[in-house]
Amino acid sequence: MSEQTDKVTYDELNYIIIDFCIPYAFKVVDSEINIINQKSHQVIVNGISAIINIEKVFDYRYKEEQGIKIKARRQVKGDRHGTNAYSKVQVWFDENTFSQEFFDRKFLLFSGNLDTLAKRAVDYVNKFIREYRELSREFWMRPINLRELSACRVIALSKDGRTTSAKTTLEEVDIKFLEKPQILTHEETERLRNMLLCEDYDFRSEIFLDALDFQSLGKKNLALLLAVTRFENFVYKELKNLLSRTKLDKIKKKDPCQCMVGITGVCTKGFKEHFDLDFESTLEWRELRDNALRPRNKIVHGEIEEEISDEMCHEALKSVQAAEVYLHNHLFLKQASYVFPKIRN
Repeated sequence: MSEQTDKVTYDELNYIIIDFCIPYAFKVVDSEINIINQKSHQVIVNGISAIINIEKVFDYRYKEEQGIKIKARRQVKGDRHGTNAYSKVQVWFDENTFSQEFFDRKFLLFSGNLDTLAKRAVDYVNKFIREYRELSREFWMRPINLRELSACRVIALSKDGRTTSAKTTLEEVDIKFLEKPQILTHEETERLRNMLLCEDYDFRSEIFLDALDFQSLGKKNLALLLAVTRFENFVYKELKNLLSRTKLDKIKKKDPCQCMVGITGVCTKGFKEHFDLDFESTLEWRELRDNALRPRNKIVHGEIEEEISDEMCHEALKSVQAAEVYLHNHLFLKQASYVFPKIRN
C-alpha cells in the first residue's frame, strides 16, 4: 500500500503533510508549496487547526482534439471537472493532530496512519471548499469525495527540515476496477439502446439518483429532503392519474378551509377514507414516518442543522423505497383505473 523510508522518527516530527490534487482552481493567491507563510490558509475542524497550501495549475485536459491544439484558458466559469485547471493541495498537520490516539507513534508512516490522515486532510479541504464556495458564489464547486482520490503523498517533516515520504492508495478505491474497467452486460447494453429511443423523462428516478449523489458527497440532509420529495411526487402523481380533480381535492385538502393536509394526512386518513387502506398500521408507514418524514420536518424547521448520520440517511432512503413499493402493490395497482407506467426496456 505504501512506499516509505525511516529517516524521521516520531520524536523528531514537526509536521505531517498530505499532498494531492483536486479539480478546482480557486481565485486565491497561490501559496508556496512546501512552506508555510502568510499566503497559507489556516483551517479549523473540530477544534484542531491545520494549514492548507494551494497552487493553481492551468493545463487543458484535452490538449489536442480532432487535430486541433487547444491551450488552457486562465479562468473558465463552471469548470466542474478540472478540464481547464486544477489545484495542487497540501494539508499540514502539527502535533495537535498526530499526538492523538489514532496515530501510531511507533510506526510513523504505516498504512493505518496514512489512510486516516488522508481522510482527515479531505475534511479540511472540504471545509475550505464550502467556505470559498459561499464567499465566491461559485456554486458548481462541491466537496471532494475520498473515493475520487486514488492516491496521495504523505510527508513527515522533522524540526531540522529532514523529510520522510510515503505514497498510499486509499481503501475506498476499487483497485480491480482500475486494473480492468467494468463493462455493461449484453442485456444492460440492449436495454440502454432501447432507452435511448424513448423520449419520456423519468423525473422520479432523477430525484432519487440525485439523493444518492448527495449522500455519497456527505450532503445527507439534502439527500433526505430529496428522497421525501420523491415520495410525495410518487403519491400525488399516482393519485392524479386515478382520481378526478374533485376527488383529489377531498384527499389533499381539509374542509371547510381547503388548506392542504400534507403528505401525512394523505397517507393516513386520506387512504383510509377513500380507498379503505389502513396504511397507517403498516411497518412501511411507521418506518417512513420515523426515518424520513419526521427528520425531514426537523431539518426544514431548523431543529436539525448538522448533517445527519450515514445510517440515518441510509434508513431514510430505504424507507422511501419500501413505502413506494407497498403502495404500488397494495393500493394503486389494485385500482380499476390504474394506468401502467411506460416500461423503458
